Amino acid sequence: MFLRNFIITILSLAIIIGGPVFLLKPQSEKAYELWVRNRVSTEELKLKRQIQNQSQELSGALDQHKDEIENRLKIAIPKTLDKASLLPQFETLAASNGLNLGSVGFGKEETINASMGLKATSIDLTVSGNLPSFRKFLESLEQNLRIFDVNNFSFTAPAKTEDLMSFNLKMSVYFQGRPLIK
Repeated sequence: MFLRNFIITILSLAIIIGGPVFLLKPQSEKAYELWVRNRVSTEELKLKRQIQNQSQELSGALDQHKDEIENRLKIAIPKTLDKASLLPQFETLAASNGLNLGSVGFGKEETINASMGLKATSIDLTVSGNLPSFRKFLESLEQNLRIFDVNNFSFTAPAKTEDLMSFNLKMSVYFQGRPLIK
């Protein structure tokens, strides 16, 4: 009898203690799942806020430099061809690199991208000097804010050693057919 009462007591305790565990197990799994989702959502929210803050910082920095960027773009791709401003620019670039500007000839305008209003014209340019100066001149053209594409160049060797070499360049220069920048 003692053994029977002992077994009944053990079984009763197991049912009393274990019953709620089995009944609450699905609820506890759901609660854990909700906790995990909440934690992931909280981390996603933090990440979204960080991205939003960075976006606002970048937007602020862009606004601070907007005028400078627009001015540089207006120099790189001006509204008109403005041949009169190109001639002194070529003269300055040639002289600052130890070359003599010979001649500048402008070709006809052509549309590069009609939807953007981008146009170009070809330029035939002749300079004279030595080869190292010509290399510096090409580097200056490359680093210039105004966009020039050197499509082709040729040179003529001097008749006498003390004479200067003559360099002929065929280039393209770009401008806006209609305002890209207001």
